[in-house]
Amino acid sequence: MFQYQAKSATPVDRYVCSLSEETKKRAFEEIGETEELRQASLKEIRDWLLYNPRIEKCRMDSRAIMRYFRHHKYDLDCVKESIERTLIFREGLYGLDCFSNLDYERPNMQQLLDAGLVVVLPEYTATGERVICSKFSAANTKIPNVAITGMCLSAQILEILLEDEENQVRGFHYIFDVSDITIKHYFLLPFTTWFKLLKNCEVSSLFLCSLVPI
Repeated sequence: MFQYQAKSATPVDRYVCSLSEETKKRAFEEIGETEELRQASLKEIRDWLLYNPRIEKCRMDSRAIMRYFRHHKYDLDCVKESIERTLIFREGLYGLDCFSNLDYERPNMQQLLDAGLVVVLPEYTATGERVICSKFSAANTKIPNVAITGMCLSAQILEILLEDEENQVRGFHYIFDVSDITIKHYFLLPFTTWFKLLKNCEVSSLFLCSLVPI
């Protein structure tokens, strides 16, 4: 592990599975995950990260990498692309710092949280997935930079949830409540920026969810 540490932003560890027996079975049935596959894939991706000249430093701890494997069903080519896209996001893609500066003390962050912009529901689905509800109209359009602050809030919540291996395997259901949206909400960012953000989120592992508009 020592050889990877110089390039890792976190302590490099040997993966020890913390999944429940039920989730282990689900991971095997749905994405073919086994202990041998985990260890072999971790070594290949860490070696790739170590010798990738485009990447100066990133997380190389097991839990951070495992989310990519599970998102892309161990397709390592897709994993590599996803890691690079995620790191580009964190460098301030399109001049936005909502993924590069995950500061919970940003101005108006608590106000958006209290308004219910993003809420993790207390109950799980029948098949065990977390449910995240987002009410877009809860973003007060009079708040400066509300779109950036709102996306930062969403990113922080998802980062916390994705530290749990159970969520990495099971994913999320995302309920996007678009009721009461005004024309001002649509213009919080240019349409081209919204499109690029959503497209890159789909490819990267920033969001592991099923979108359910209501």
